[in-house]
Amino acid sequence: MSDAMITIYTAPDFAEAQMIREALAEADIEAFVDQTPSPLDGLNAMNQGTPVMVEEKDVEAAQRIVAEFLAEQEEQA
Repeated sequence: MSDAMITIYTAPDFAEAQMIREALAEADIEAFVDQTPSPLDGLNAMNQGTPVMVEEKDVEAAQRIVAEFLAEQEEQA
């Protein structure tokens, strides 16, 4: 039986979510980007973000990779 999918990060937009998914794939971690719009989207001025999910067994490793990705993005900004 497959592990439950856990949201490890909510990207501000789809493009960043895809870049994180690709970084996870490079580390052999399968990730899923939820493209389903939030029911709150459109009701307020802010997008609710794009969740990036991984299997429960990969959460810790995936969180480290996301943290590294975000740190690299911060350095480049």
